[in-house]
Amino acid sequence: MNAETSLPRVGTGRRYHAGVNGLRGLLASHVVMVHFLMAFIPTSLTSFDSGLFPAQEATHWIVPWLQMPVLSLAIAGQFSVTNLFVLSGYVLTMPYFNGRNDRLMVSLWGRYIRLTVPMAVSIILSLLFYRAGLFVNHEAAAVSKSIALNMQLPGPELTPLRALKEMTYYGLLTGLSFFNFPLWTIKYEFIGSVLVLALFLCLPARHRAVPILAVSFIVCFAFGATAVFIMGVFAGALLNFLTVPRWARPVMFVIGIYFGTYIPGHAEYAWLPQVFTDPMEQLLNVSFYNTIGSVFLVGSIVAGFGERFLSARIPQALGRIAYSMYLLHILVLCSLGSWLYLLLPKSDWYLLLIAALYYAAIVVIAIPYASWVDEKAIAWARRFGAWLCGFTPPQARSGGVPQPAE
Repeated sequence: MNAETSLPRVGTGRRYHAGVNGLRGLLASHVVMVHFLMAFIPTSLTSFDSGLFPAQEATHWIVPWLQMPVLSLAIAGQFSVTNLFVLSGYVLTMPYFNGRNDRLMVSLWGRYIRLTVPMAVSIILSLLFYRAGLFVNHEAAAVSKSIALNMQLPGPELTPLRALKEMTYYGLLTGLSFFNFPLWTIKYEFIGSVLVLALFLCLPARHRAVPILAVSFIVCFAFGATAVFIMGVFAGALLNFLTVPRWARPVMFVIGIYFGTYIPGHAEYAWLPQVFTDPMEQLLNVSFYNTIGSVFLVGSIVAGFGERFLSARIPQALGRIAYSMYLLHILVLCSLGSWLYLLLPKSDWYLLLIAALYYAAIVVIAIPYASWVDEKAIAWARRFGAWLCGFTPPQARSGGVPQPAE
């Protein structure tokens, strides 16, 4: 019997519209630019972590503006990360609501390949860049006084054995990577996606809330404060249950921006309690409120808000290369970006030029990376999952809306 047609349909059915892909591209671009600020204007992030980004006497004119409500969105890199977690949960579980549990199984068994192949290639490139002497981030950090930039790519740790370890299991399970520090998110993406896919494959027809709440409790107990990232994936999956009326979409978007621009200690957020009081966990209060904002913002987008803008050519092109941009941007930041920073004057206009060249370089190398590495990994993951489950591999849609790449 053909598994593609034998499974019953559940829910009302969900569509993957182009705006979802466009949102992913803008989120990845935002992370890229926040890390530029982290490296070369570290005082812009002092309000989030004064220990990692201490205040300096001489600062850039833009820094005070970035501390203002709404404008602080420009430095809310954690908000983009939590949005990506929520978006992932929504897209991954969409087949369940379209009666396609076979695709859930394919995604579950192919998840390791889908995430680790592009990740592994980025680690190999990082090792090659280091051996070729292309990383000058420590020299740039000495000038910009960025503690975070100086922490990247510690030379004694960049060994082939460590690279192999991070490529295969260590980075995925611990979130620790000396070769590419943004890979900390892949740990929570992997664990969250595997749990949510397995959960939805086992959901009963009735009383679905019981297993969802039970698994959520176990996750919170097992992961403590960092469970907020995994719960973002779960929350994204639950968005599939919602039907949002048109009038509520802009309201949800505004609420999402409000929580997404949360800055500890600012007056407009004084009414919000500190969920995590342990000094080692206080920064996760930002992630907690950002996740709430992400649920509202992604909920408005998947319901159709801003679809025309997000379906435009540029957001769509960025969406296609989003994962590649995310994996490669630190390599560019610590090589070309840092080299330009050392070479050129440190005025605001030159910093703007460096930012433009840095971003352009990431896009240029992410385009072939997406074609030759990321899309190949997606295809291999689907084929492996389908082979293991005995299904016909899902085919990409021809024309129109792109196939979900989560």
